[in-house]
Amino acid sequence: MTLTEIGKKFHSKGDTISKYLKSWDIPINRRKKNQLMNEKFFSIIDSAEKSYFLGLLFADGSVVLNSERAPYISLELVEKDKEILEIFRSLLNCQNDLYYNKRDNRENGTYTFGVRSQLLADDLAKFNIIPNKTYETTQVIFPENFLIDFLRGYIDGDGSIYQDAQGWHLNITGHSKSVISQFQEQLDKLIEKTKPNAITCYQNVYKAVWNGQDAKRIINLLYLKNDGITLSRKRERAKLAQQDKS
Repeated sequence: MTLTEIGKKFHSKGDTISKYLKSWDIPINRRKKNQLMNEKFFSIIDSAEKSYFLGLLFADGSVVLNSERAPYISLELVEKDKEILEIFRSLLNCQNDLYYNKRDNRENGTYTFGVRSQLLADDLAKFNIIPNKTYETTQVIFPENFLIDFLRGYIDGDGSIYQDAQGWHLNITGHSKSVISQFQEQLDKLIEKTKPNAITCYQNVYKAVWNGQDAKRIINLLYLKNDGITLSRKRERAKLAQQDKS
C-alpha cells in the first residue's frame, strides 16, 4: 500500500504515516513509477498546452512545501472537469491517481491530481505560482508566448461565462485587486477597450466584469477563434454566446 492509501485507512495524511513509520524504524519503499515524469514541462513555455495549464494552475493550483519531501503541486477541479486533469497527467507522463473528494457541504465532488517535484515547483515560481499564492501573489508574470491560452486557462479556473436578462457576461474573480487589474488590462487589450470597467469587491473578493458585446468579443477570441485545450462546458457556453445575435 502507498502512504496515501494507508493514511486514508486510518483517517490521516500520508506525511503523518511516514513520520510514524520512520520513528518505528520501519523502512519505506519509494515507488519509482514516475521516474519518467516530465519534470521539465514548465521549464520552457513553448506550446499552447503548457501556457494553458500555467494559467489554470495560477487560478486553481496549489504548491505545498514539505521540509522532508519535494514540494507537492496539485490541481483540483469539479468532477465534471475530470478530463482536463487526465490530459494534464498525460502531458506530464505521470501515473499518479486522481483522487475524488465529496464534501458534505457541496453539491458536487471534486477530483485532485497532484505530484511531488522540486523542479516543477521552481519553474512555477518563476510565474509567481507559489505556496499560498491566493493571498501572497500580487504580480502576474504573463508568458511571452501563447498568451491567449494562458488567459483562457485562468478564466477556466477563476472566471465565469453566463447570460441573464441583460445579455451575456464574462467575469474574473480573485483575492488580489492587483492581480485582477492585471488580467483586466490584458483582456481589455484583446478587444481594444480603452476604458476599463470598475473592479468591485464583496467580502474581500475582487471582480472584473465585461458585458454585452465586450464579453462576446473576449469569449470569441479565447474560446472560438482559438481551438486550444479548454473545459468543454466553457466552450459550449461560448458557442451559445456566439449564436445569440442579440
